[in-house]
Amino acid sequence: MVLKDLPYKEKPITMKTATPTNAVNIIDLETAVKDLDSDLGKNINAQLLHKTTGMQIMLIGLDAKAELKRHSASGPISLQIIKGSISFRTDDTSYDLTNGQLLSLEANEPHSVYAYERSIFIVTKSIPE
Repeated sequence: MVLKDLPYKEKPITMKTATPTNAVNIIDLETAVKDLDSDLGKNINAQLLHKTTGMQIMLIGLDAKAELKRHSASGPISLQIIKGSISFRTDDTSYDLTNGQLLSLEANEPHSVYAYERSIFIVTKSIPE
């Protein structure tokens, strides 16, 4: 399964929605993590947290031994581990990441993600214009 094929909830979980006069969007991350964690058991699950013209933030959960197959993103991404441990694999290297670690990756770099244990992480993707 690749990222674009993930089942995810369309409605962002927010405390305040961005508007033309208010460019701040506060996300209730604790609630989003709890909701996603309770929905796991489907192997892979995701929640759209925020989307603008130039950026998308998703919360992704993987059950133990679940994998996001090799794919790439059209813009640079960052991935921050909230819970668990994963292997982030590029064509050249594998990076083991755990709680609190942050990884960034340039656009169009093929990669995959494997969960050693039940894991939740945030992916922030820049969307090229």
